[in-house]
Amino acid sequence: MGRAIAVIFLLLSGLFFISNSWIFASEKNDTLDPFISQYEYLLQDQKVELATKMLNNRYSELESYFEGESEAQIDTLNRLVQNTIEDPYQHADTFILFVEAGVDPEPEKYLLNKVDELKVLVENAETSPSLVTEKWANLEPAMSHYFKGESVNSITSKMDLYVNNPTAGTQQSLVRDLDHLILEEDESLTYDAFIWTAIIIGSTILLTLVYVGYRKYRAEKEETQVKQKLNS
Repeated sequence: MGRAIAVIFLLLSGLFFISNSWIFASEKNDTLDPFISQYEYLLQDQKVELATKMLNNRYSELESYFEGESEAQIDTLNRLVQNTIEDPYQHADTFILFVEAGVDPEPEKYLLNKVDELKVLVENAETSPSLVTEKWANLEPAMSHYFKGESVNSITSKMDLYVNNPTAGTQQSLVRDLDHLILEEDESLTYDAFIWTAIIIGSTILLTLVYVGYRKYRAEKEETQVKQKLNS
């Protein structure tokens, strides 16, 4: 009975910790998601001045949100905000994508979905190479903070070759790099999930064994004391 209670307690504790993490992430998302949506709407409605004013007003909130991130990521945010204020139509998509990745609970998965969408565009013979490179240019600032630099740089190089010389060879070379990034990161994310699952299960079993051992030790000690009293 005691062992079952200990297992249930540990499992509930783990679930409580995980749910708290997700709730906290969700609360953070709720503060920025409406802002991003409204900002996009204002630009689409050609209300550039109002969109820029809103971005300036919410800038301190953006800074606070990214406060715990790396200095390089904060520098990128500041640069994208400045570029977007100066030329919203040219830089807004890059800024929005960067922030959306930052507020997502799983930014790597969010960006991999974007890379997969880009791969589909590259594979489509009717897609303009200029559109492909524009999509990648929007993705690259965020990608550089969540993925290996050599993988991102390789795709950028293959992208330049494809745009300057859009042949079947440069197209397939670019697709292979995009595929490699997607498969490599998917495996990494799966492995990380496996490791955390193993750690949680292993810790639960270990703590359960320690608890059962302790209870057994206490019971044997009490039994010994009772026998000693009876014999005295």
